[in-house]
Amino acid sequence: MRRSFWLALLGLLWAGPAAAQCLGIGGVASTPQLGVTCSLPLTQQTISITGTVAGATQIIAAVTGQKIYVTSINMFASTATSTITFSYGTGTNCGTGTTALTGAMIIAASSAGLTVGDGNGVVLVVPASNALCVTIATQTAPGFLAYAQF
Repeated sequence: MRRSFWLALLGLLWAGPAAAQCLGIGGVASTPQLGVTCSLPLTQQTISITGTVAGATQIIAAVTGQKIYVTSINMFASTATSTITFSYGTGTNCGTGTTALTGAMIIAASSAGLTVGDGNGVVLVVPASNALCVTIATQTAPGFLAYAQF
């Protein structure tokens, strides 16, 4: 009985841990090498966000069947406090089926700004076939957003 226990344990140790699956660029599943962790999708593109916006403005276009994975957001209030909201939807400036991705994010003037994510992993996900929009109220809040789309 002890011998079979040790043989079974040896078999488990020999086989190693079960392989994890990662979602890579382009949505292709891959098996990482031992010791590698998955934090994908990684950034594929970066866009600039500028100006004061009164209503929702599309910043990333929808692609049929593809999701948008936001990997980093960096925004800064210029001279006064600014309020920023991200949403998604279809149609002109996400005008159809508009859904909030975030609540109102308030950035104080002359502060360190808003920084979410570092480009390695997802901070917001837009469902397939929807565009990403931003609403900047009150004051100019320039910055940039990094994302992957597949």
